[in-house]
Amino acid sequence: MKALQFLLFSMMFALILLSCAVQKTEEQIKMEALADEILYSGKQVYLAHNLWYENPDKIEAINFKTLPFKIEAGTPVKNVIITYYNNDPRIRFKVMGEVASYYILINLRYQKNDIKKLTYKELVARTFTTIPFDEFTSGLKQEEIDNIKHGTIQRGMSKKAVLMSWGYPPLHFTRKLDDSRWTYWKMRVQKEYVDFDKDDRVLNSSWYGNNGNANDIIK
Repeated sequence: MKALQFLLFSMMFALILLSCAVQKTEEQIKMEALADEILYSGKQVYLAHNLWYENPDKIEAINFKTLPFKIEAGTPVKNVIITYYNNDPRIRFKVMGEVASYYILINLRYQKNDIKKLTYKELVARTFTTIPFDEFTSGLKQEEIDNIKHGTIQRGMSKKAVLMSWGYPPLHFTRKLDDSRWTYWKMRVQKEYVDFDKDDRVLNSSWYGNNGNANDIIK
């Protein structure tokens, strides 16, 4: 009898796992494959977007924009792994040529909403890439690349350029990247909004001040 109960339990458990696997979207499968390449392939890895921090041991994945230090998009890095401290997951990496390690606090409570919950591997795939900066920015205008290097946003920038400059907007306020407004954080108590037009170009941003109006527009 116990053997039969164990068999039934095992079958139910297997069905649950199979169901979870089937529910993965094409985007999730793609992102997890990219993460595996970053984590395990041995290829050179680069930072996919600018990353702001104050303490290299406690870099917030939410990416507050007023922190004093910035690692630029395209910076070569190595030894990217998912590690744990007091049962809290973190992403550890080193910048090429430096000895010290950096630790990104994953904070998945900010990376979920009613339609999606980010996984550790998806966050790795969003934060790092195996594509060099010059190739990663292929197709972008020079003004967009200049803004990425400075960590700024300008009217007329594409969504791809915004992602490289500011990183991905946290999921708990931006449900999906198709949204016409992305919400970021300048600091813990101050949100920053980026609005896009019908062509997915930056229409305005509260970062500019003066109701989000910029004097220069990328055309």
